[in-house]
Parts: sequence; structure tokens; C-alpha cells
Amino acid sequence: MRSNSENNVANQPWFACALIFVLPILASILVVTTSPNYRLAPSNLLRESPVGGDFLQEWIGGHIVSDGQASRLYDDRWTRELQHDPSLLGFGWDEREYYPMVYPPFYYWLVSPLASLSLPTAATIWCLLNALAFSTGLACLAFHLRERLGNWIWLGAICCFFHPLLLSLNMGQKSGFLLLILVSNFILLRSGKSFSAGVVFGLIVFKPHLALVIGPAMLLKQQYRFAAGAMLPVSLALVASVSLGAAACGGFWHVCTGAISYADNAGYSLADAHNLWGACKLLIPDSVSGLRTVVATILVALIVWCLWRCLRGKFDTLTDKFSLQYSAMILATILLSPHFFTYDLGLLLIPMLLIGSSFAVARSTNVEQERPQLAHGWVICIVFVASGLFASFSATTGFPFSVAMLCVWMWLLFRDLNPRLKLNDAQTVRDSYSAKSPGICRRKTIAATIAPANGPIT
Repeated sequence: MRSNSENNVANQPWFACALIFVLPILASILVVTTSPNYRLAPSNLLRESPVGGDFLQEWIGGHIVSDGQASRLYDDRWTRELQHDPSLLGFGWDEREYYPMVYPPFYYWLVSPLASLSLPTAATIWCLLNALAFSTGLACLAFHLRERLGNWIWLGAICCFFHPLLLSLNMGQKSGFLLLILVSNFILLRSGKSFSAGVVFGLIVFKPHLALVIGPAMLLKQQYRFAAGAMLPVSLALVASVSLGAAACGGFWHVCTGAISYADNAGYSLADAHNLWGACKLLIPDSVSGLRTVVATILVALIVWCLWRCLRGKFDTLTDKFSLQYSAMILATILLSPHFFTYDLGLLLIPMLLIGSSFAVARSTNVEQERPQLAHGWVICIVFVASGLFASFSATTGFPFSVAMLCVWMWLLFRDLNPRLKLNDAQTVRDSYSAKSPGICRRKTIAATIAPANGPIT
């Protein structure tokens, strides 16, 4: 029979995952009840921002589709008037602010049921749904890593206090849905269910620019079942968009072709952008835009090259090596995206947990093997603690600190996924990644296999 202590150890992951699941939901309730973004005010009082923050854009888009005027979804002048119509909103807010319609037509059709509710009610439901997605994604990832995390699984609860997660809830964003999609995609790939993983990943089509790294990377690694699965939701989204009319599809195409110049719009916060293009625009003035383009091109090429090196060789989603490769793909997605703000940095919780789980089970006492873990640990701690200060620091200094940290983190993954052992046994390098390896792709160098028969190597 099992002792009480053994039962407590066995049940611990369930309690920890339950806590991880509950905390984002509690955070959303706290946000809805205390944040000025959700606080109602007299209709004659001019607000600085709309109720629910950025969710106004979804709500207005849902209204447009529900009214049968999808052809005008991307008419900036008309949608701007709707976003400041007191008779529709029930309040007035800063006329200088505006949320452009940048999502595919089918997305506004999906959220249109919320448009039948008042904006405060719909925004509250949206915040709770976003929190539920965060809760489910984080709890599922923590439970999936429970054996590797061990007693450290309780640290997963700290993820619920990550600034971008709370910011996403406060601003009416949808980062929780993105995190849930990518977590589900990772778990299914690790389970060998490539087609199902592709179907889940295809759901990210509502933010297609975030699929421009992982999608092509999986295709280049000949993951054809994954690609076939991804095409299912993409095809459904395409059919739904076309059904809303050619004008709506043409308007969205215009949005896509102008994505690279999106940062030139008035009100765009370069200090709040965490991609390479935003960093180059922040560092290099408009007077030398040619130099900026050259620098951005070189940086993009370097990140693509690093990712390619991280993915080279046999691509096996069932090994620990894939955890690092998936982390690298997420970092590359952020850096190469044409648009990526702080509220979406909640996606960094995935590589944090994936890499952190390797720390928890590491058993090596070799200093050279501990240094990569220590470097990752410092980067994770800095990003976690300072994420709320990135924008203000960049605005004050003009230096994109967050992008620099993400590039350093990408380089660390590149280094760990490209080990260079000072041994002549090439097979040792190939075998350094294993599904049973407890560390960050720790080198499994066994003395008996590399030492001469007459004694140890000197």
C-alpha cells in the first residue's frame, strides 16, 4: 500500500495545476472590478479610453457584420466614426484615439454574437474568456511537464503574475487564446499527433502574421501531416471570409500588404513594439531610412539563419531537443513579426516553462554544463521581472531593451542546439539529445564509451 507521503507527492501536481488554472480567472475578476478600463462612468463624462480597451475593435466589427455591412469593415473613416458614436457606445472618449480594423473578415463574424450585448457586458465576458484560455493553457503545459518540474511545478503559479498576461486582460486583448493554441500545438506534437497539432495551429489564422515562422518551418522539416491539418481551419476561414463578400476580402488584403508600414501610423508606440522592425525604427531616425532598411534586413537574416541552424538535422518532436526548438520558433515569431506589442508577450511563458523544466531536473555537477542553464535562468528572470518596464525604458533611452534580450535568448538557444564538443566522437554529439535527458539537451558523454580501454582520458 502507498504511504500518505507518497499519496501527497502523487497528488501534488493536481493541486498545483488547479492553482495555476484558478489564478488567471481570479486576476480577470480583479481587473474587471477595479480597472478604469472596465469601470462605468456617467454618459456625459468623456473617457480617456473605451470600456474594455481594445475590445472595442472586435465589438464594432461584430456590429458591422451583424448589420450586413461587411463590405465596409476596412473603411477607416466610417469605422472610426462608429468607434466614437455616443449613441452606439453609451459614452464618449478621446477623439484622437482609434483602433484600426486589422483582422480577417471571418474573425469579426465569429465575434459578432458579442455585438448583441452592451459593450460593458461584452467586454467583461471577453476578459473572462481570455483568462479562461490563459488558465487552460498554463495548467495543461504545467501538467504535461509535471514529471520534469517535480516540486518546482508550484512555481508555475508565478506565471499568472507575468505583466503581459495581466496587461492583456486589462486591455481586452486575445493573448490567452494565442497561448492556448500554441500550448495545445506543442503537446499534440510531443504526443506524435501531427495532424491534430496542425488543425490546432491553423486556428491562429485570425492573426496570420504569427504563423509565418512556425508554419513554414514545419513544412520545411517535411511535416506534411501537420501542414495538411493546418489547412483545414485555414480553408474554413477562407470560405467564411469569401462569403462575407469580395469587398471585405479586398479590404483585408490591403491591410496585409500595408503591414510593413503599420508602424508609421500616428499613435503607434515604437517603445511598446518588441520586433526587429520596431527596434530599428526606434534606434535609427527617419533621416537615414535606407540604413535602417539595411540593418533590419541583416538582423532578420541573422534570426532566420539562427532558427535554421536550431532546426537542422533530424526533426523529432518526441525528444527533448524539440522543446528547445519550439522555444526558438516562438522567439523567432516575436522578433520577425511585423507587429508585436507587450500584451502578446504572454507567449514567452511557453519557453520559460519549457526551459525552466530542464533546470528543475538537471543533475549535472559539471560547471561547464551548468553555465548554459545559468545564462537561460538570468534571461528568464530579467524578462519576467522587467517586462512591465520595457516600454518605459525604451521610451526614455531610445534603446529597444526587450528586443536585445530576446536576441540574447535566441543566441543561447542557438548555442545549446549546436553543441561543439572537444571530442573526436561525432556520435556523442548526435546522441547528446535524448527524450530521457533531464537537462537542457545535456551532453550524455559516458566515460566508458569515450575513454581508452587502459584508463581515463588525460
